[in-house]
Amino acid sequence: MNSQKRNLGIGIVALLLLIGLYFVFDTSKEKKENTALEDVQATQALSADTASTTIVDLGGGITTTVPKGYTVEMVKGSGVPQPIASLTRVAVFAPGVDPRVKTLIETKVPELQAVLKKDPTKFDYWIDLGTYFKVAGDYAGAKLYWDYAGKLAPTDYISYGNLANMYAYYLKDMVNAEKYYNQAIKNGPTQSYLYIQLAESYRDVSKDIVKARAVVEKGLQAIPNNPALLELKNTFN
Repeated sequence: MNSQKRNLGIGIVALLLLIGLYFVFDTSKEKKENTALEDVQATQALSADTASTTIVDLGGGITTTVPKGYTVEMVKGSGVPQPIASLTRVAVFAPGVDPRVKTLIETKVPELQAVLKKDPTKFDYWIDLGTYFKVAGDYAGAKLYWDYAGKLAPTDYISYGNLANMYAYYLKDMVNAEKYYNQAIKNGPTQSYLYIQLAESYRDVSKDIVKARAVVEKGLQAIPNNPALLELKNTFN
């Protein structure tokens, strides 16, 4: 199945670029919605156990740091999960989306959909597609594509973590956020950012410090002495 494995560098770069644009152009969001860049840093940089990083030039004077070494184990067997998520969906934009971001999304979404029509096994393209819809404010679209990515690679943690974060901070639905975070942690038990995001969502959305502390302790059991988790633990003291 080596042909079905792909380094997620391209997908992560696209994600960082999109969320970076969203961060720059949408300053009217509430604090957590206006810190998407911090979410990426928690996902990719704070997790010291993931991999080393490299600087990537995105063009236009924009650079970013992305991790090396991400691979995804695809579904074994012939074919792909059926039915395939719609590849004709058009993003419904939330009010206030910057016109430059809107233009980018309107260009990129059809490009990704066209590639996936030819090869729907490309996990990272489904992740990117969901990200574009999330930045557009079309959360139903984001869920559609990230859910399908989860079906395509059910042992991966990225799609579940993305869904969990969206439910927690954008939809304020902690029931579903917990469900997806727990699945992501089950699939990626040494990914410190998942414990951090879940703990922070308990703290910020549910206002439940007891649960937040418990998640951090669970993370430290799985990843002893992890610096990011220890740092977060100290903030609860």
